[in-house]
Amino acid sequence: MIDTYKHENWRYISYPYYFKNILMLLVDFGAMHRFRFGQVYPLGTAHFIEHLLSNSLQKELREKGILVEAKTSWEYTSYSFYFANQPYDVLNNILKCFEKFSVTEEEVNNEREIIKKELNKYAYGSQNTVYSQFLQRVFPNSPFGYDIVGTSQSLEEINNKIIQRAYLNFYLNGHSDKYYTTTFVPPSIKTFEKRNKVIMSDLSKEESMFDSYKSKNQNFIAFSNNKRMFIIGFLFKKNFDYIDYLINSYIYQYHLIKMFSEYLLTNGVISDKLKTRNLYTREFFLLTVFGESKNLEKAIDEIMEAGVWVQKYINLSMVDKIKLNLKNTYLKLLDSPHDFIDLLAKRDFYKAETKDIFDSISTLSYEYIFKLIEYLNLNLLDKNSAIVLE
Repeated sequence: MIDTYKHENWRYISYPYYFKNILMLLVDFGAMHRFRFGQVYPLGTAHFIEHLLSNSLQKELREKGILVEAKTSWEYTSYSFYFANQPYDVLNNILKCFEKFSVTEEEVNNEREIIKKELNKYAYGSQNTVYSQFLQRVFPNSPFGYDIVGTSQSLEEINNKIIQRAYLNFYLNGHSDKYYTTTFVPPSIKTFEKRNKVIMSDLSKEESMFDSYKSKNQNFIAFSNNKRMFIIGFLFKKNFDYIDYLINSYIYQYHLIKMFSEYLLTNGVISDKLKTRNLYTREFFLLTVFGESKNLEKAIDEIMEAGVWVQKYINLSMVDKIKLNLKNTYLKLLDSPHDFIDLLAKRDFYKAETKDIFDSISTLSYEYIFKLIEYLNLNLLDKNSAIVLE
């Protein structure tokens, strides 16, 4: 089983990982959090601290045989530690590094230049431009309209004093029970939950590069760019946890992208395979689908029809959904649970959007895969033929 513990300021998860252990600390400080104890922080502060702290952790822990990976999301900053010893043997070393963290103004200035390069790297390109404009229109005047990294202007506002104050308030004094005081729920999401209808921004060619597209189905968002590239947002009220999200995310992408994309390509509706990006928070889940098509109206209509099916699909319980997707489709073709696991490994079924929680399942041991399935309560395997765990 995956072990979950709770520290005074952090939650952390420990689980076996192929001859290694991973300890993950989740800090309740993400890109959407800009207010705490009367203080306002520039966009990108959480990501800035993640860069500085992960550098510090790597220097301190590398000689102890502990590898570090870090990631900033909208609601969390996660730190994953890979090591050969037991979690309890290294936890104190890790927590001490968190408690004594400090940086100089020079280090902050150097890191700012690095992050600016990161921001510029993703600022160009048609898909990134479309996605950024899309979020700014759907979530006006909110953090979701900007990159997790922040903006060039906000990065200039971040200095050593802000870093130290934010670290104190969110990391050292940021107890989980105070997290909800900073949770941001856009008014548009509340409207969606009440009406279950599309968020349609009042756009015009003069105001934006986008034209809003009104489909026969009113549950989705669609914009087009230059009459060729389009982006569709499938917005779902989220009532499942992070583990469930990984599964749901795959279901959406499997049916909308892997299967449907090939169909649209074969029929000449789209010019290239569809691509997706996800925006996940505690309140909602937004899946965005990108594509290019010479017949824009037909492409959007057909993808939205597929979205209607997916939306109905998500209303099933988690166990029923997975059974429909896996058991009925795959298990009838297989002779044993071992073959089932091999198939999952080949398909990277549990591969996450990031490496924060799960890496590709092909790197995991059989023992852990069975533990994972047990944890998710899928009840797909024949208990009489499954591996017996000690």
